[in-house]
Amino acid sequence: MNDVTNTIWLGMLDAERLSRYYRKLSDRMRRSHFALSAFILLSSTAAIASLISELYDWVAAIFLVVVAAAVIWHHLGEYSKRAALANVVAIQCDRLCSEWKQLWLERDARPDALAQSSVLDRRMTEATNLYDGPQDDALNVKCARTLMQRPRLNSPHNATTVRDTASPRRPADPPPPPPPSPKPPKK
Repeated sequence: MNDVTNTIWLGMLDAERLSRYYRKLSDRMRRSHFALSAFILLSSTAAIASLISELYDWVAAIFLVVVAAAVIWHHLGEYSKRAALANVVAIQCDRLCSEWKQLWLERDARPDALAQSSVLDRRMTEATNLYDGPQDDALNVKCARTLMQRPRLNSPHNATTVRDTASPRRPADPPPPPPPSPKPPKK
C-alpha cells in the first residue's frame, strides 16, 4: 500500500475513532451532569425536610454539608460545558470523517490527495483542541477497538492500527495488541 493510500486510510479511521470518542464522552458528561443535579435536588430537599421536622441537629448538619459539597462539585466539574464542547468536537469529527471518506474514494484521481489529507489532519487537530476537559484513555481504547472490530475494516488496507498523532489534545492511540504466545508442541 502506498503512502498516500495509507495516510488517507489512517486519517479516515482516526476521524471515525475521534467522532465516537467525543460522542461517548459528551454522553457521559451529560449523564454526570444530570445525576449530580438530581442528587443536589434530592439532598437539598432532604436537608430542608430535616430542618423542618426538627430531627437531631447533627442529621441536619450532615445534610447541609453534603448539599454544599455537591453544589461545589457541580460548579467546579462544569459537566454541562464539557458535554457541549465534546458534542461540538464530535460533530466536527463527523464532518471531517465524511471528507476523509470522500478523499478515500477519489484518492487515485486527485493529484493533491496527500496535501488534502494534511489539510484534513490539521483541521482534525484544531477540532480536538476545542475540548479542554480531561481525556479518558480507557474510553479511547474502547472506541478504537470497537472501530477495528467492524467487518469492513478487515480489509487489505487495514495493515496497521489507528495512527499515532502529534497533537496532545487528541486522545492517545491504543497500544498494539500483544503478539500471540507460542503454543508448546503436543507430545
